[in-house]
Amino acid sequence: MKSCEIIQDLMPLYSDKTISDDGRAMVKEHLAECDSCTAYLKMVREPASPTNRPYILSDNLYYRAIATRYRKKKAVMKALMVSAGVMCLGAVTYSLVKASPL
Repeated sequence: MKSCEIIQDLMPLYSDKTISDDGRAMVKEHLAECDSCTAYLKMVREPASPTNRPYILSDNLYYRAIATRYRKKKAVMKALMVSAGVMCLGAVTYSLVKASPL
């Protein structure tokens, strides 16, 4: 319902008591008639937990993705450092072999 969407948008303001008097009256009137919006208000007032706030789980996945990306970059940097070390060792060896008289 269109009116439920509007009321649910106002729920955080209503719950925090920062809504205007007209808005408060409109929400109270709607809550007296609508059970789903009353349940939504209870959910808004509950403290955050993974069971009633699904976006917290997505935040956890976001941080896990960042950690995975960091580990991949770290592995690439290690590979580049090893490659650079091998190339330097090869250059030093080549210069020593070329410089030594046979």
